[in-house]
Amino acid sequence: TLTGCVNDVIQENLEVVFSDTVTHPYQIEYYIWNYGDGTDDDTSCSWMTEPHTYNVCGTFPVTLTTIDVNGCQNANPVNSLFISTTCPIANFVPSAQSVCSEVPLTFISTSTGGAAPLTYTWDWCDTTSLDITTNTSATHTFNVDTTTDFTVTLTVEDANGCRDTASYTVTIEQPVAAFGGFF
Repeated sequence: TLTGCVNDVIQENLEVVFSDTVTHPYQIEYYIWNYGDGTDDDTSCSWMTEPHTYNVCGTFPVTLTTIDVNGCQNANPVNSLFISTTCPIANFVPSAQSVCSEVPLTFISTSTGGAAPLTYTWDWCDTTSLDITTNTSATHTFNVDTTTDFTVTLTVEDANGCRDTASYTVTIEQPVAAFGGFF
């Protein structure tokens, strides 16, 4: 099985070149490749395909049918290779949309897909360092002098190195006390 990414924020979609490695008793006239992903069959006179790009998530059985110069076709297409594409989909929710400065705020990943284990990288968009964890939630405390919006970003990476990113804006409030009095 060959694995790769689809819809990754950094890597290109999985691109594969297939080749026939079987010795045939007669010269092959046509090679018919079925990539298993719903795209049209690729019929060629060459034992090697042009690069094929997988654009959807899943596991795909690749088959090769050969037709020799006598018009004979292999009775059972060769089906010995599977292509697997993984697609983590990043998503998360905060425990609140706004909190006061210096009050911990928890963020819970609701990410789906991808090959386990998943790694979660939280970028708080403040001066603190990134939090990298395998836990599906993280807690962060923002410290501000005035009410400020922060766009928190979660990057999810699966075991194959495939990634996706989601962002959410939270408001961190710094209450201002107002005093009034009588003179």
